[in-house]
Amino acid sequence: MGRGHGSVDDAVAAAAALRDSGARSILLVGYSYGSLVAIRAAAKLPDCVGWVAVNPPLSYAWFLLSFCSEHCAAARASGVPKLLVHATEDVFCANGTFDGFVETVPEPRTVVAVEGASHFDVRRPLAAALAEWCASSGVLT
Repeated sequence: MGRGHGSVDDAVAAAAALRDSGARSILLVGYSYGSLVAIRAAAKLPDCVGWVAVNPPLSYAWFLLSFCSEHCAAARASGVPKLLVHATEDVFCANGTFDGFVETVPEPRTVVAVEGASHFDVRRPLAAALAEWCASSGVLT
């Protein structure tokens, strides 16, 4: 088990490849463990216009990342627009844990609660929430 650094490096390298291919802006979107990776990678990309964390497994981050707090600390230091999506019946992130984390994430941030959904059941509302957030936040102008 690692601390997620290799995954973050991979995300940063993928963003660099997109940039080298002509991408004008980078928006990182991560689901579950990938949301923690996206948060940390966004902090390493000066041209990142925002990040999206979908069902971050905050109740288990200590285990998944071997107590590495850099990933969540990056969220707390981020000034880019952020979208945080949380299923209210997520077994990997209690509502109180998610709410406590959100309180530490600076604006601009948007929070979408998917009522009654489980960790694995956010696909349908996610597309609409992401499209609405992109339009309202101006991340992909």
